[in-house]
This record gives sequence, C-alpha cells and structure tokens, in this order.
Amino acid sequence: MKRQAKHPSEENSKLPRPEDYRTPDERPGDPENCHRFLAEKLETLPSCPGVYLMRDERRRVIYVGKSACLKNRVRSYFHSRSLSERIRRMVSMIRNFDIITVQTEMEALLLENNLIKKYRPYFNVLFRDDKQYPALELTTFETFPRLRIIRPRGGRTRGLIFGPYANGVVDLKKVIKTVQKIFKLRPCRETWKKLKERACLYSHMGMCSAPCTGKVSAEEYAEQVEMAADFLNGHTKGLLDTLHMQIKEEAALLRYERCAELRDMIKAIELLEEKQQIVFNNRDEADYISLAYNSEHSLCCALLWQVREGKLQGQHSFILETRLHEHEAEHLAGFIQQYYAANQQPPPEIYLEYPPENADLLIKWLESLRGGKVSFAVPQRGTKKSLLQQSKANAVRCLQDEMHAPSRLEVRQEALKELQQALKLPKLPLRMECYDISNIQGRYAVGSMVVFEHGLPHRSHYRKFKIVGMDTPNDFAMMREIITRHFTRLLDEEQPLPDLMIV
Repeated sequence: MKRQAKHPSEENSKLPRPEDYRTPDERPGDPENCHRFLAEKLETLPSCPGVYLMRDERRRVIYVGKSACLKNRVRSYFHSRSLSERIRRMVSMIRNFDIITVQTEMEALLLENNLIKKYRPYFNVLFRDDKQYPALELTTFETFPRLRIIRPRGGRTRGLIFGPYANGVVDLKKVIKTVQKIFKLRPCRETWKKLKERACLYSHMGMCSAPCTGKVSAEEYAEQVEMAADFLNGHTKGLLDTLHMQIKEEAALLRYERCAELRDMIKAIELLEEKQQIVFNNRDEADYISLAYNSEHSLCCALLWQVREGKLQGQHSFILETRLHEHEAEHLAGFIQQYYAANQQPPPEIYLEYPPENADLLIKWLESLRGGKVSFAVPQRGTKKSLLQQSKANAVRCLQDEMHAPSRLEVRQEALKELQQALKLPKLPLRMECYDISNIQGRYAVGSMVVFEHGLPHRSHYRKFKIVGMDTPNDFAMMREIITRHFTRLLDEEQPLPDLMIV
C-alpha cells in the first residue's frame, strides 16, 4: 500500500524539518492514517542489532529499547497477542518510532544507556531523581589532584570517580574531610604559576600538604593521591603494608618527621577499620544487589551493599520507577546498567537473587568497564546467601519508608500553600522573583535577582544588574531602576510577563 503523496511545498522545501513537524500520515488525528503509517514502517525494519525509540503523538520519546534483531523485536509489540496490560498501554500511545542501527549488540547496549539518560522515557526503568545522587571525583587530570563532589551526567569523566552515593552530600563532605586529614590532599581550587610564600589555614590545621608553597614535590604528592585512591576503593590492607614499608625506608634515611606523618596515617586508617563491620575472614570484593517491589505505585527499591577486602563498606539504596515491564529480571538489568554506567567500577563478583536479563551481554559490558573478569552469582546457601537476605530485608524497609514519607513535590506544594495563606495571596506563588541591592556608600552598586519556580530555585533565570548613574546610597531608586530595566526588556522582546510575586 502506497503512502499519500506529500504536498509540493513539503516535498520541495529545502528547510530543515522541525522537531515537532509531522506529515499528514504521522498526525494522530486520523487513527487509520496512523495505523497504515506504522504498518508500512514495520515492513522496512532491518534484521540487525540496534536501538529503537517509541514516540507519542507529541513526538516525545516514551520508551527506548535495544535488540539483536530490530525487525523481530519492534514488530512483536504490534503483532503479539500475549502482551501484558502495561505494554498494551504503551503500544496504544505509539504514533511513530525511530531506529538506530549499530554493528554489535554491545554497541546497542551502550547506545541505549546514553539515550535513556538523554530522554528519560516514561516507560523505561529509571532512577527516581537520579540527579540527586552525588559522587566523588579525584581530579587526576590536574598536576596536584584534589577531591570534589560531582553529580555525573553521563559520558566519560576526566578524573577517577567513586560513587554514586545515595546518602547525600553531607556524608561525602565527611569523607573528604577524613581523606584530607589522613592524606593531606589540597582542598582548594586554585591554580598557581609561581610558588606562594605562605601556606593557607588548611596547612596549619594539618589538612593539606601545601604543594602551593613547594613543601612537597609533584612526585611525593602523586604518592599521596595514589594512597587516597586505594583508601577510597577500600583496599586498606595493601595500603597499610605499603605505609609500613615506607616507614622502614624513611627511618633508614633518618627522615623522622616523615616517619611520624606515616605513623599518623596508619593510626587513622586502623581506627576507621575498627569501626567497619567484618563480613568475611577472606578478602572478598563483591556487590550484593536486592530488589523490593510495590506494584501498586510502580515503584521498586534497589539496594546495593559494597564489600571490599571482606568489609562492608556501605549501603546504597535507589528508588526506581517501573511503569512498563513486569519481569523482575528486566528491572534488575536496568538497574545494573544505570548504576555501573555512572559508577564505572564494578567488582569481580556481583551476587544477585536471580540472573538479570541479557546476563552474558551485561557481563561483557561490565568487564570492559573494569578491565578484568566480572561474574554474576546466585548464592544458594552459606554466608553469602545470608548476607543477600539481609540486604533484601533492608530493601523492603527502605521501600516502606519511601511509601510512608511524603514526596518532595507534596512537601513543596504544602509549603507554597502555607505561604499563600500567610501573605493572603489570591493564588499559589508558583514563580517568585527576589531582588536585592548591594553598594558601598552608594558606589559600586549592583542589584541581584533570584528566581524560584514551584518551590525550587531556577538558577538559569538568576540575573545581576550593574547600576549606573548613582553615587549616593538610595536603595529605593536603585530598586526602581533594576525592576524597570528587567520588565522593560521583557516587553521589548515581546515576552509574556510571568505571573509572579515580587519580594
């Protein structure tokens, strides 16, 4: 069956096709046209690996999937009679789909990860508020690396990444403080072309080796960085052996001050080790992953325990939104992909309750991240089985806490309602602009504007105004100037004035 001919203006136009443009066959207004268009497109699918993107009537990507054979996988959504209710719901919303072909299934897996991060499709397994999870980066691309908190946004990073951590920024700041005390990495962001005469306060507090003053060379500082990386990876046994060996070498050279520094490092590390829970007598390195479900709200809690050198290093829990799939193996595979794509440091062993979907493909991908062997295991008895059951119980508890706690959106809505009542406003203050003036006796006057939308800061709308023509303190006139300039510009650009509250 042939498609209808395009209008000459559409066919001959050399302008690029806009993102929201649709031909008459693609428009969802006529179901018959839509069904015919999809049927014809299904006939042209190739039998090769690739990624497919399902789109709704507004061309939004609602699902991203991969397959070793695009033709069979995509057609199954429209021709199979054994679809679950959730998948039928997704299929009913499809008005178009795109495909991207690749050479191997591994390339399809990597591309699927990137596209899920980019589009955040409604029906994919997603971290809820995954942008809230911070990580630590050791800036190895700098001459004198430092630790900083980042929020990975996909793609390759320049330094060494430790995390992500669901416990929040406050705990990460404690980790950074501990590492600075032990290994004396610099906390500042400064770059210097010549050495400074005086060290900063952190150096006097014993939290920085002051490379900016030349107290340590780049080689000595690199050794501190390497030890800090081992410490953050949980490799404390090898680190302690290295430190004891260095003490002997420094003592033989009569460098007793350096021996004292190394001794303090050893004491601090051993003190931290005493506080950690011993899991095994051997030096196992593994992750334990458990899932707990609430099908009524399409939520799942994935809980991960990190065991490094036989010690439980930490627990990370993540809330997943699972709106489409009903198979637990798919949820598990989706979590593994998203977590290790951000973390990029899988251990040699990962213990699970059941094998994930496409286990062999996931193992190949994890091995490429690790640069070594990785395996999945389902323990049936013994200590490992007991530890997995404990992590499962913790996952159930975390999910219950999530279900009983109000969502962030609900909390913000309640706060806005309280503000509306307190100020007797006719409607919720969904957008608020706050202005302030700063000057030194009328000179160097500047104005600032911060914006909040739906109870959250909208930083891309923040503005700073340089006030001119005034040299005496007059906050009222200065405030009038910046507000007049701001709204005059909106009117000149013919932008709609926001429905806002000015403070």
